Amino acid sequence: MMTTEREPTDGRFRRTSFAGVEVSCTFAAARALGVVCGLILVGLEAVATAQTSDLAVISPEHSMPEEAYLGSLSCSSVSCHGDPRRTNVVGSAAHYFLDRDKHQLAGAVLYGERSQLIGERLKLSQPVWKTRECLVCHAPAAIGAADTPMMVADGVGCESCHGPARQWLSSHRSVEWKRTDFWTNPRKAATGFRDTKELVSRADLCADCHVGNANQSVNHDLIAAGHPRLHFEFAAYQSRMPRHWRQAPEHQPGSVSVGSAPTNQSASEVRNWMVGQIVTAEHELEILSAAARRSTGPWPELSQYDCFACHHDVSSPGWRQSRTAWNLRPGEFQWGTWGLGLLAEVQPGFANVLNDRFTVDQDSLLHVMKSMRADRNQALMLAESLQQQLERAQSEFPKLLLTRDEVAAVRDSVLKQSESMINQGWDRSAQLYLASIALDEDVNAAVGAGDHPDLARVESYVRLRGLLSYQDARSAGPAFDHRESPIRFDANRRVILEAFRQLLEPTDLRRGLSPLPVPLEND
Repeated sequence: MMTTEREPTDGRFRRTSFAGVEVSCTFAAARALGVVCGLILVGLEAVATAQTSDLAVISPEHSMPEEAYLGSLSCSSVSCHGDPRRTNVVGSAAHYFLDRDKHQLAGAVLYGERSQLIGERLKLSQPVWKTRECLVCHAPAAIGAADTPMMVADGVGCESCHGPARQWLSSHRSVEWKRTDFWTNPRKAATGFRDTKELVSRADLCADCHVGNANQSVNHDLIAAGHPRLHFEFAAYQSRMPRHWRQAPEHQPGSVSVGSAPTNQSASEVRNWMVGQIVTAEHELEILSAAARRSTGPWPELSQYDCFACHHDVSSPGWRQSRTAWNLRPGEFQWGTWGLGLLAEVQPGFANVLNDRFTVDQDSLLHVMKSMRADRNQALMLAESLQQQLERAQSEFPKLLLTRDEVAAVRDSVLKQSESMINQGWDRSAQLYLASIALDEDVNAAVGAGDHPDLARVESYVRLRGLLSYQDARSAGPAFDHRESPIRFDANRRVILEAFRQLLEPTDLRRGLSPLPVPLEND
């Protein structure tokens, strides 16, 4: 007998009891790579004398006077978004956000032991909770605030995403605000209000901090000092967000669309994933372009390469010595292993959005950037060309009409490249895992329609998540005296490959397959 417990706010599956055995069946949970955004702390003692990082140049929108921000409490009255009855998700949005959304804790992180050590290693001139380069993403309302601790406590609050409210809050409360002929989007934007309903705008807003841009990024100095490397994948992040907004009709089960064609729930997952890939890659290229234009500063920026190309166990013989997936010589490294995502791999399936030129230009850029003496001008020219193509793709993708079979074909074509991607390292393997889930119509459609998904398929994803997850550091010794990285990845490459290959098998055949080999555990 099967029983399912639903998430109280959004109806997603939490866990399923099947034949008396409880199986984790939250599809969103299967997407989250355990601690995929875990920290890669390597050689911290070596950077104890690191110089102040140039991680961010504050953009004008983050330089607004303190009084432009009113704080999240300004949104939380009972008559606005603070209704404690929770009968309406929008009317009670503040409660849903404050109860469950981790963004609100972003400011508090700056008072922690890790943050203090980062500040010491970077030799910051003031505490991290007063440093603009940290506040810009952890608590933007605190920049220049008269009461800095209060605004830091707000963390990434309402105004961090919806815009500083001083100039639009009173109008937002009026009846006219919903009149699009009166309060047009450009007029709202002029007051500082940000539209988060439009998918590309929302992804772009998230990527400003979770990926970076020309004015702010988490660079190698900051990572070496102890900051987590950024692993952002928009569709997975959004699926994990506790929803405090009303779903638009096109995002609801049973009647959603890619472009204007009605289709099933999974279409929204495909759209979220593809838009996220496009926006993330555009931000990654923006960071590269900004670094190429500067005449001083580190070049190339090491944080945009595969961390584990350098930071890995040295063993001989080892698979790294014989791998040929990247066709690299000793001393050469692959650029953009996370930030570029899988756009080149899925390009044939989305040819109306990205043409063959994108793949050619990306290959050329990767060839230039594999050397630590990469030519700045060549890199800048290719990066700008790719950015222009991605900007066009942003406008074209919402018009794209996809059938279920077409999406499945794209998914399977990517899964067939799993051996090559695994040989390219953890970054590519993790991206493959997240892509295959987003493109998996069978499971997404079932969850969206409220049906029971294919448990065997969900279990395959849960298994892959465990194999790709970072080492659990909760039982580690003294603070920072441990590694937080995918330490099991190298030993389990064969098991991971078999798990991906099983996803290509039809359900009835997959049930008869032999169990996967037992994963190898590293100490």
